[in-house]
Amino acid sequence: MFVDEAQRQIDAFRASTVRLTLMSVSAPALPAPVLESAVRTAASPYDEVGPLGDGSLGLLSLRSVGPEGAAGVQHRFLLRMQTILAPVARRRDIGTVRFRAVHRWACELGDANDLFNSLFDAPPIVLTIPTAAHASLKLGQRPLRPHAPPPYPWQPSLIRMSERNSRP
Repeated sequence: MFVDEAQRQIDAFRASTVRLTLMSVSAPALPAPVLESAVRTAASPYDEVGPLGDGSLGLLSLRSVGPEGAAGVQHRFLLRMQTILAPVARRRDIGTVRFRAVHRWACELGDANDLFNSLFDAPPIVLTIPTAAHASLKLGQRPLRPHAPPPYPWQPSLIRMSERNSRP
């Protein structure tokens, strides 16, 4: 059904300057109804939400050319998802949240398979969801970046360069 709706949108806007944005969100540690509710809440009223073949949830968004471009659509959605998932992250470990997005012109797509295949070819981004430590920051200042493990603390070297080079 979601693929059929995407095909209908592609056919309807093939001769226009509409840009299609297809995003996917997956969070294996979250129950499927919780993730679906979060994605539907973060989506714009005119966006389509549905399941994808890999078990993630897809979101199809139609946008005309704007000053922010396609990245603006993606960024606004991520900020809304961050706001929605932050209270959940305070109560339970939500694990990793993987996100993928592709932005294509409707006129350059042959069918929905082109759009979905390009989404599955896109590299996933692993997001961090702020918890209580970031709750006091304004929304635009909260970290929304690829997840990276914390760096190891610096430890002084046991062997100095001068000692290593002065072997007999």
